[in-house]
Amino acid sequence: MANDGQVATYNIQGFGPHNGPIVHGLHIYSTNSTGKLAFLKNIVGIEEYDFDHYPSVLVKEWAW
Repeated sequence: MANDGQVATYNIQGFGPHNGPIVHGLHIYSTNSTGKLAFLKNIVGIEEYDFDHYPSVLVKEWAW
């Protein structure tokens, strides 16, 4: 949610083995925003979760 009250939502889809130190997935973003969040309309984010940094998790995401 942006300061102006506009909202973006996303769905998470994971793929590949979920028991290793690296997990991959994607976020599918959706918004009706015409403000700061407008760039997220129909964007897919490819993500990588690195659990080797326990108790923290390092997350990288690339827009597609």
